[in-house]
Amino acid sequence: MLMEQNRQSFIMCQTQS
Repeated sequence: MLMEQNRQSFIMCQTQS
């Protein structure tokens, strides 16, 4: 579960870039 949220956060960060 935690890993999935971490992945979404990572994708969000890359998308904002």
